[in-house]
Amino acid sequence: MIRSLARLLLVALACAAPSLAGAQAEDKLRIVMVTHGAATDPFWATIKAGADRAAEQAGVELVYRAPDHFDLAAMAALVRAH
Repeated sequence: MIRSLARLLLVALACAAPSLAGAQAEDKLRIVMVTHGAATDPFWATIKAGADRAAEQAGVELVYRAPDHFDLAAMAALVRAH
């Protein structure tokens, strides 16, 4: 499951990479990842670590956001904030 999610993120980053070819360094692509699980949870910590690694390899900025506990309204607010 974790590998599938990491592969999906890598594919998304790879698809975005060509659009970065002509961009200047300050125009780095920014990806905001909003999950329903806090990064302190072991499962989501692994997902976040894989996403961070993939973002670094792709040369993009990753912003990870998650509520402190499962809360749909808080998640919606995090999505709207970005």
